Amino acid sequence: LEPRQMEGVVEKFHTDPIRIIRVKNKSNQRRLHVC
Repeated sequence: LEPRQMEGVVEKFHTDPIRIIRVKNKSNQRRLHVC
């Protein structure tokens, strides 16, 4: 993940921590396919 993407992750973490954790578990899926 690039620094800019990390910021987005932190922002989303406050709204959907579970989803972010899922993404992290999948070893960074090329551009968070969380939305």
